[in-house]
Amino acid sequence: MATSNKKKKKGRPTVYNAKFALPLASLMARAGMIDKDMAKYIGIAESTFHKWKIDHPEFAEALTKGKEEPDSKVEAALLQTALGKFVEEFTQIKVPSQDADGNEIQVIKSTVMTRKYIAPNVAAQIFWLKNRKPKQPDNTGWADKQEIEIDMDNDPLIKFAEAMATFKLPEDAGNH
Repeated sequence: MATSNKKKKKGRPTVYNAKFALPLASLMARAGMIDKDMAKYIGIAESTFHKWKIDHPEFAEALTKGKEEPDSKVEAALLQTALGKFVEEFTQIKVPSQDADGNEIQVIKSTVMTRKYIAPNVAAQIFWLKNRKPKQPDNTGWADKQEIEIDMDNDPLIKFAEAMATFKLPEDAGNH
């Protein structure tokens, strides 16, 4: 009786197909889908989706490349919102009229272009700085959490609290 040295894989066989998965992964990532939604769309568990990224580096690369373009566009839009920008708006002036059958219609009389300035958005500025400059060499920065060292031995509030703990008014001294 011959025994085989090959181990049999346990579990369900993979449905991964590079010919199908790679272009789909890139397309879904470019459309802004997150991993959880992509897995659902493909019809697999999210854990399987993450396993595909590990087992198939070309799949992970397709996702990464697909996410680059929209991420860059959003980053540029955030920067523009943080800095302020000019935008052009077009408004159509319409007047009521009648068509050949006597039905009421709206006819464009003119189109007006207005150039507006959108002021910088403080929330966008803070978001940008928190992510781009969370910590500076001088221990300042824009992170929500900053670490500050306190010298407890020389803290004036602690010295004051200690003094107050032992402080007695003259009338209290006679009552003991």
